[in-house]
Amino acid sequence: MLPDTVFDVASLTKILAVWSTVGTLWEDGLLPLDEPLGAFWPEVTGHPLGRATARNLLTHTAGLPPPSAKASSTKPSTAARAKPSTTPTAPPSSSATSPNTSPATTSAAPPTTSPPAS
Repeated sequence: MLPDTVFDVASLTKILAVWSTVGTLWEDGLLPLDEPLGAFWPEVTGHPLGRATARNLLTHTAGLPPPSAKASSTKPSTAARAKPSTTPTAPPSSSATSPNTSPATTSAAPPTTSPPAS
């Protein structure tokens, strides 16, 4: 890395903001990662989000249903607005990893790494 190396920080802002905030809340004992959100967030109690845990949200394993037809009727869905700009490079039966099934988004826990050797 050089002093003038350019980084695409736009793709990192959510990760940096969410993980640092959640980590701080967890370390301070204010965010139980494995307790249903509805246990401490009254507005989601009785909704699918109320059964999910913070860990589920962070590891993309919450299994939340898509927005209801009523909620999405006022705004077109992203899928309806987005038009694919390229054709798929691998058929569905191949072993290629799609963005929705990559190990980073389907793992039960964030990957762990060791610090580089000095």
